[in-house]
Amino acid sequence: MEIHKPKPVHNWPEFLKEYAIIVLGVITALTGEQMVEKLRDHAVAEEARTNIRNEISADVTAIQVRVGTENCVSRRLDEVHDLIRQAATGRWVQGVTWIGRPPIFTMPDGGYRSETQAGHVNLLPSAEQTSYAVIYAALAQYIRPRRRSRKHGPTSGFWRTSPPSLRSWIGSCAAQSNRRAPLDG
Repeated sequence: MEIHKPKPVHNWPEFLKEYAIIVLGVITALTGEQMVEKLRDHAVAEEARTNIRNEISADVTAIQVRVGTENCVSRRLDEVHDLIRQAATGRWVQGVTWIGRPPIFTMPDGGYRSETQAGHVNLLPSAEQTSYAVIYAALAQYIRPRRRSRKHGPTSGFWRTSPPSLRSWIGSCAAQSNRRAPLDG
């Protein structure tokens, strides 16, 4: 590549020609940079959309499984409640070796939160952002009572928990299993 010494401009047409070449070069470079940035933003937004939708799909699947097992869990809670009532009267409960526990379902929202904090959700259309926010708020409402009941439940084992507090906890679990927040908007 040859490098020429700059020549002094002698008239206005030469100056405008040089000026136009410089301006056109800068505009071309800026336009190219914006196109590359737009393509990168589109790829990042598409990845964020995929991550969020996969997370919502897993959450909805967990809700469906929980709803499917709810009758079994409620029936088992009733059985445990009857066992506690028998034990509270002083009668020995024969044959009870395992109480078990219902499955614990979590509603992960880490993908949505990390995409939001990284600014990737801002690359999505505002209507889509709103939809995701509404969905995650509904999921939070659905899981909140269940987290509370697990948090305040007996963690030290069945026989180490006094029957009245265990009965109270089972009652609150049973009451909360009958309440669900709607997922539709």
